[in-house]
Amino acid sequence: MLKTLFALLCTVVAIPAAAEETIALQNAHIRIEFSSGAGACKTTRLVRSDGTDALDLHSDQFEILLFDDSRFTVDDYQLDGPVNRSLVDGKQTLRLDYIRKAPTNSEAPSAVTVEFALGDGPYVHKTVRLKMRQGARIDRLQVLRFSTSSRASRGGFGQPVFVGNWFFGVDYPGFYSRHSDGFVEPDFYYRWNYNIELDDRDREFAPRAGLVSLFHFPGDAREQTNGEWGIVGKRAVMGISRQPGDTAELGLFDYIAETRKPPRSYLHYNNWYSPEGKILSVENFIDRVYRPIKENLAPYGAVLDGMVPDHGWENSKSFKRIFEPKADPRYDLLTKISQALIDDGPTRLGAWIALDGTNQSISHGLAIGYKPAYVEGFDRAERWMQGKAYFDILDPRYVADLKESLRYLLVDAKVNYIKHDFNHNFTSAGLTQRHARERCLDTTLELLAYQRSLNPAIYQNYTNGSWFSPWWLQHVDTLWMMSGDSGGGGEWPQLSLRDGATTYRDRYFFQSFNNPERCPRPVIPIANFMTHGILFSRSKPFTDFNDTLHDWANYVMMYFARGTLLKELYITPELLDDDHWRVLGMAANWAVHNQDRLVNTVQVGGDAAKGAVYGYVSWVDDRAILTVRNPDRREQTLTVPFDSTVYYRGKRGRSYHARAIYPFVEEMPWRLVSGREMSIDVPGDSVLVYEIEPGTPTCDRVIRPAALPPFQSWTGGGTFELTLHIPDEHLPRWDLLIEPWALVDLRMTINGKTVVPHRSAEGKRWRLYAFDLREYRGQTLSVRGKILASAASEGTVRANLEAWLVGDRQVATPTLRGENLPPAAAQHARRLTQRLIDRATVVRVITGP
Repeated sequence: MLKTLFALLCTVVAIPAAAEETIALQNAHIRIEFSSGAGACKTTRLVRSDGTDALDLHSDQFEILLFDDSRFTVDDYQLDGPVNRSLVDGKQTLRLDYIRKAPTNSEAPSAVTVEFALGDGPYVHKTVRLKMRQGARIDRLQVLRFSTSSRASRGGFGQPVFVGNWFFGVDYPGFYSRHSDGFVEPDFYYRWNYNIELDDRDREFAPRAGLVSLFHFPGDAREQTNGEWGIVGKRAVMGISRQPGDTAELGLFDYIAETRKPPRSYLHYNNWYSPEGKILSVENFIDRVYRPIKENLAPYGAVLDGMVPDHGWENSKSFKRIFEPKADPRYDLLTKISQALIDDGPTRLGAWIALDGTNQSISHGLAIGYKPAYVEGFDRAERWMQGKAYFDILDPRYVADLKESLRYLLVDAKVNYIKHDFNHNFTSAGLTQRHARERCLDTTLELLAYQRSLNPAIYQNYTNGSWFSPWWLQHVDTLWMMSGDSGGGGEWPQLSLRDGATTYRDRYFFQSFNNPERCPRPVIPIANFMTHGILFSRSKPFTDFNDTLHDWANYVMMYFARGTLLKELYITPELLDDDHWRVLGMAANWAVHNQDRLVNTVQVGGDAAKGAVYGYVSWVDDRAILTVRNPDRREQTLTVPFDSTVYYRGKRGRSYHARAIYPFVEEMPWRLVSGREMSIDVPGDSVLVYEIEPGTPTCDRVIRPAALPPFQSWTGGGTFELTLHIPDEHLPRWDLLIEPWALVDLRMTINGKTVVPHRSAEGKRWRLYAFDLREYRGQTLSVRGKILASAASEGTVRANLEAWLVGDRQVATPTLRGENLPPAAAQHARRLTQRLIDRATVVRVITGP
């Protein structure tokens, strides 16, 4: 019916603008209204087609800001001819052609065209085109500028503005948005700050109440396809969710999902931390690295998508062109390695590249005519990663050679994955910083599109230099989480180095995506972020070979359960034994098999760096995967929202049930109801993964182990005593943990004999000592200890002391089998923790023997 109505309307394609009238574009979801008259046509209203979510607008349509502070809006122009409506590629369009009323400034565009387009979805697109003379330029273009009585929120660099349930944005990650309702630039937790100076040109020169503006900095006029000169503004979007009642966040979430590169999993090996993998010959890279990984993953159904040489495959000191392959007798051309992979099976070759030539020899590049990104006198210290030098990505000679190298990678070497590292998007040559950023970003997006033209299936990973704009996903598959490559998480006492590595990652995600003290989270599920993979090599500190298999399994599961689309293996194959391969293979297969259910991951809970319980939940089609982690020794309760804040889209009041699938498989007795928060009791030092589905539970209790035996404890001065009984049974784990919250030493005896910890760890303000008590099975132990000053104690004379028993006790459970499940790290055991000495206890540090 709507198509018939629109066909009738389109029989009159030119509507006179002399009389004041309302013009509208409407589909099954929304209606956008305009007021036409007095030589102008302005947007006045957005509303759902059923009349709900009405939003009245007072629009200037656009604002053009010149460098001399002159500004021009629709009021400085008049319609040049009728308002034109048409149907183009199935979309209703409204085109408004304007000419300048008074040519008082030759820099101002002589004509402006504003075009609106409405397709089948609840989104309106708007494009502003400026007609200019060659050599003319503008400073800023506001592609959306309106005021409304409804309160606005959010905004910022690459971020949307929300008004009611409507969202407003630009299909370009480098736009800016502001509003007059207490706007604050989002405080996302980037490891590096790239500090682009806007010189106060983001301020409003004609502010008014309720003003919303979205803008960018195009600078110089460019030659258009028709031979004329001008500027095409970045395409704006105004939208709402398809489902009435949904929030603006869900509406934008849907829009990005519909317009982004389709999400897909990519499991690959990267050679950066494995010297064994850096000799790029068929004999080495294929036979000695690829085949062992492939063969050890295959029994568990896991298949590598790619083998990726990181920085080092290229001749960084070439006098021929940027990113020329090495001509070293130890190396085969990438084409030979790629063909060997293709001949062997589905695995393909990937590659590292920095589009601006970071980590390449600047002197060699200058010798063949490339231009540097920095000119003499520019203060490089103002830039992020200031120790890196790189080339001017706007230099035509450089871009031509770069395209030749990209063609080699994508066509000759048949690469299907590129890791784009060190994305500065900057040059200081003759441009302000704000205009340099936009010009360089435009070139970057053009290069990314060029890659897709050569290989539409290319997987593009955009790393350093990214920012958390959801519009990036229209151009790349994944973004870097903007932390360090890896870290130890030394804020919270954790025995396993892998636990520390997990805390490091999740602490960064908490700060940007879940910290209530910061601005609202970015509208990007965490699955879309590169998190620097699973590390098992001699080159990183997270492989001290003291971790248990359960530690390894927790580390691997937390990595995959974040839902990350980009699954990286920074491993040395010979270091993994059969059990490690089994865990890795089963977990990888589970993650790939469940990728469609893990794409909407949202972090819930607290800060891992402070020992808080937390997790990730992903809702897709009325089903969820929930992963929870407790980095503390004490049991904690995690509260998990069950509503739209975690992207749940179902009705309230529905019944759901859950089952654990890691580290054991067990039905849960929880009676979950949508709209009501979930409360999950999480044992200390544990990771668990659950599946949640509609329905009611099939059991009425959880499987519990026998209680821990009673104990006695005493502290005084710098000493402590414990009396413990060890059960006379097989114990998968039974550790006594002594935690001084200071950098102090420990001496301890058990039944009068001096003992040393079997594992220990140290952080910023703590030490952790672990004693394996399983050898004392069936015995009652007398434990005595002294806290002693050490060189690292820095004059400390008192310390908080904490002691815990952490054990895994066997339970009677069936061996549950199923396809595509994670590794069963503890099917027949359950975690128990017991506080033996409270952290509030303060002991005097003994300075003598």
